[in-house]
Amino acid sequence: MKEKKKSRLPIILTVVFCVLYVLLAVRPLNTELKLTQEWSEDIQRTPQTASEDDILIPFKLGQTMGYFTQDGKIVSSISFPFKGTISSNYYASYSSGNTATIYYSAKTGEQHVLNVPGYPYFDGNRIFTFLPGGTSVTEYTEGGIQLWQYEGYSPITAFSASENGRIIGFADGSLVSFTKNGKQNQTLTPGGSQSQVILGAAISDDGNTIACISGQNRQRIVVARKTGDLSKIIYHDYIGDYTSRQLLVKFSSRHPVVFYDTDQGLGSVNINSSKNYMIPIDGEVIQIEESDESDFAYVLSKKDSTYTVTILEEARYIAGSFSFEADSAFIQVRGDALFVGKNNKISKVRVTRS
Repeated sequence: MKEKKKSRLPIILTVVFCVLYVLLAVRPLNTELKLTQEWSEDIQRTPQTASEDDILIPFKLGQTMGYFTQDGKIVSSISFPFKGTISSNYYASYSSGNTATIYYSAKTGEQHVLNVPGYPYFDGNRIFTFLPGGTSVTEYTEGGIQLWQYEGYSPITAFSASENGRIIGFADGSLVSFTKNGKQNQTLTPGGSQSQVILGAAISDDGNTIACISGQNRQRIVVARKTGDLSKIIYHDYIGDYTSRQLLVKFSSRHPVVFYDTDQGLGSVNINSSKNYMIPIDGEVIQIEESDESDFAYVLSKKDSTYTVTILEEARYIAGSFSFEADSAFIQVRGDALFVGKNNKISKVRVTRS
């Protein structure tokens, strides 16, 4: 009898362990995402007039750029033969031998001129020109008055701007950041590689934290923060397989996180905890846009002719994704609405939980 009781003991313990595991480890499952297309419009349709209250959303698809509204009005659709640049505030087209830039206000259509050679770039209400030779950049006011200019000695390979900062990366592996007034406040040469080059760079909204992907063989992600008059590297890590293409680096607007593109996926570094997560996204990351009304971040990536939109939560968990074939594509986010451009079509997609 005692032997029977002993032989049953392991079974009883196993059952008890399983019951406790289920009771203690069970977590409620997240509800599924529901994607609802609310409208789809052709960008070649006759432009409609926007009201004063309409928010203009920029788009660029192939050799066409313009603006649309949240309710599906295509306000403008402009073809450009060579290159075009557009933001929520301005747009312009330019040629390979650009000697001056005529640019326009998105809202009023007012024309302005930058009487300098080079290639314009708009970021919101910020106006830049990359000067001939590829080593210098200038920032201007809305009316085309020069705010500041920085002349480097090596070709510019990365550039980014935020509300309170600007950052430039160079082919020689150096990184320089500025205040919004053009005052230089950080200089960094990450090093650590046989071939020094900055392939992607970003600056935080407050202008105090910078991040970059630098070098080849070995390649790494580097994050530095300015405190007082000192700049200190607060995170760095080597990337598995290096690449020579330009890479997207971007600070999250909702989390203490910097995203960075690699050939292994999308990296997500929490700069407070120094934890690095690799999100399995296939292909080159084209855009990362975040909602200001939910915890969703939307990642547009491309592999061959296939585009994929991946929806992230908490800047590192994949909540869902969808793919489509296209020659060109873009994404924009306003509130809780996702706008997806594909070839000649723009669609509004509502993302909710079911």
